[in-house]
Formats: sequence, structure tokens, C-alpha cells
Amino acid sequence: MIKVLVDPTALEEAAKWLEIHSSSSGSAEAFAADALRESIAQPAEVECVEIIGYVNPENIERMKHGELCGYMIEAKEDKRRSCAVMTVESHLAALSAVTAERDRLMDQVKVLQSDANSWQSGYDKGRRDGTKHRQSEVDKLRAEAEAMRPIHTMILNALDRDAEEGKAARGEMAAELRAAMSAKEA
Repeated sequence: MIKVLVDPTALEEAAKWLEIHSSSSGSAEAFAADALRESIAQPAEVECVEIIGYVNPENIERMKHGELCGYMIEAKEDKRRSCAVMTVESHLAALSAVTAERDRLMDQVKVLQSDANSWQSGYDKGRRDGTKHRQSEVDKLRAEAEAMRPIHTMILNALDRDAEEGKAARGEMAAELRAAMSAKEA
């Protein structure tokens, strides 16, 4: 496996995106997110970069500001010379490798997002099935409530009869029950 220099923040964002779109912890998206995080944890290497020496970072800044017209490149890194120097060709090769890796990963994302591999089709099916199940539960509860209507009517009639016989509390109960039933139907 060839490792290239890639912004770890961008890889972490890609891993988060894959996790958000994964259907379960065992899905291809979740596996890809884990693989990305493993890659982030490992030190980056670029095989095509040739470091030709090391310079003092202060000298680079001084050159940028026109204070220095050249600087010494040393073969070994030390406390003062900590900035690696590479050739333009090496830099372009590294950039090319990073671009190729980015393109390869973008192609993988396209495959994961395609209809054949899409989590969306499974999600939509689950949502439809869930809606069907929920609707069947509502229909079942309505049928049970409708089956109870004759019993409610019988109880109301008994309460009305008791109210006519002088039991006022029963009449109040019947009125409250009718109000509650009419509120539920509205």
C-alpha cells in the first residue's frame, strides 16, 4: 500500500460522512469509515518524494522577504535545520500521487452511492414497511374501538336509566362519557 500526504481533516470528514450514510455497523460504508480512520492514525509516507536536504526555517522566511538570497542545504536534519527540501519534480510527483488517490476514493464513493449499493433503497423499503405496519396497527385499533361501540352504548343507556330513577351522579357520568367520546371522534 502506498501512502500519500492527505489532509487528515478531510479524511475525517469523509469518515463521518460514510458513518452517517451507513445502514449498520457491518455495512460497507462503516467498514470504509473504519479503514479511513486507521489510515489517519498511521504516519503518512510518500514513496515518490526525495528529500534532498534540510534547511533552517528562518532562512526560508528571510528569503521570502528578500532579506536573504540563498541558504545552505544540509544533508542531515538537526535542531536548527528542520525543514525538509525536495525538488520540484518530487513535489509534483507527490501532488500527482495525492490527486490520483483522491480520484480513486471519489470513484469508490460514487460506487457506494450508486443505486445497486445504495443504503437509500433499503432505507426507503424499511420506511415503507414501517408505514404499512403503522397503518395496519391504526386500522386494528380503530376496528377494536368500533367493536366496543355497542358496549359503550349499553353502558350509556344504563347510566341514563339510573339518572331517570333519581341517581343524578349517573347522569353526570353519562354526560362526561358522551363528551369524551365525541371529542375523540372529532
